[in-house]
Amino acid sequence: MASRGRPRHPDILTPREWEVLELLRAGASNSQIAERLGITERTAKFHVSEILSKLGVTSREEAATVALPERRRWWPAWPLWARIAGAATVAATAAGLPVLAWGVLRTDGPTDAQQPPSTPKQGLILTSAENPVPWTDLPASSNAHPFTIPGVPPCQAADLQLNVSAADPSYIGAGPKDTSSWAIGVRNKAAPCFVGSTLDVGFATADGDLSLSAERIGGNIIYLENGPEYPGISLPSPGFGFSAGGEIDTFPCTVPPVTQMVISPGPRLGNATVKPGPAGGWGTPCAGETYRAQLEPEDCCSGSGYAVQTKIDAPAFAHPGERLRFFVTLLNEPPVTSCRPPCPDRSPAPLEWPQCPTYHQELEGATGSFSSHRLNCESVNPMPPQASATFEMYLEVPADAHPGPSVLSFGFEEGEVTYQQASINVWIAP
Repeated sequence: MASRGRPRHPDILTPREWEVLELLRAGASNSQIAERLGITERTAKFHVSEILSKLGVTSREEAATVALPERRRWWPAWPLWARIAGAATVAATAAGLPVLAWGVLRTDGPTDAQQPPSTPKQGLILTSAENPVPWTDLPASSNAHPFTIPGVPPCQAADLQLNVSAADPSYIGAGPKDTSSWAIGVRNKAAPCFVGSTLDVGFATADGDLSLSAERIGGNIIYLENGPEYPGISLPSPGFGFSAGGEIDTFPCTVPPVTQMVISPGPRLGNATVKPGPAGGWGTPCAGETYRAQLEPEDCCSGSGYAVQTKIDAPAFAHPGERLRFFVTLLNEPPVTSCRPPCPDRSPAPLEWPQCPTYHQELEGATGSFSSHRLNCESVNPMPPQASATFEMYLEVPADAHPGPSVLSFGFEEGEVTYQQASINVWIAP
């Protein structure tokens, strides 16, 4: 099974989430965060919810008091008022398909105010991907609903307005270390459609194309309507937004000046060419190794803490009519964070199921892919603290699934135990 798995982000938070956390610590509201960072208030709310979820807390006040291990201290060199400006509006063309992307930061150490985290204990590995708990067909009813909106196709490149922002001069030579970074915005110019949580991106320099590997992305697909030119005039339909935004980053070093990007929303959906302008970031120059292109919706859910971590491991591509095999790993441990003393006891208890929990899964964007089942958990019940177990899973890809982007999402029904939701992007190929 090639190209399986989502690489772990080497930092607890993404570069943008670090910025938002610093503003939370300063007491900023969502509207103030949006103004300082040059983003929409809905996007600011999305970042706050992601921070709450990753830190395992339930309020922005709690998040502001958590001191994180191995904090990536690049950004004091990047003033908060430095707003990304300028945009290269691309002309869409029909053609081939590059790859996909995101950026990582290098670090200094934690600040003096931070307390180092306790060293995680090496837990018992009950099962692994090499020898998982086998899947068993145990259908179950679910309180969850499909994320997919029936009848809405993936967006064609020709129907999108893609804006890749050249950095403000104050951002050049600052920002994330050993990373080249651009902002990207997406708007729909035609009928309702959806984009994935990532885009396929190819990079060209004056010396030729860059060969960069792509990092997998979680999140959700994003439904877009053709909205008004000026925000606030009207509201989108339920489940839709007027725009999506995010970043394109290359790492673990800065790349030569990129003269052109070729961006595609997915297989057989065409591509668009843009001259992105100078990148933010600084550090060691090289040809680059990895890139990440992440899109976020205008609005999203509220954050919540969780007690059990969940990881999804799936192929990068799926095909209509295929029975998709993937793996889900549960770790009986909350996220590793540190705190200001006195610290609450976050040691997990044994995870004992009175009955195996119900889960739901979906290939977002593929109508009819949603299903719910009961977990085949008897062989690993109970799970000791810090123990992990990997479960074999299957999902039927609908035969009429459109080629293009999708997100494989997995979650458990709410109950006494709060599980992390898991997702990873999957391209549906012809």
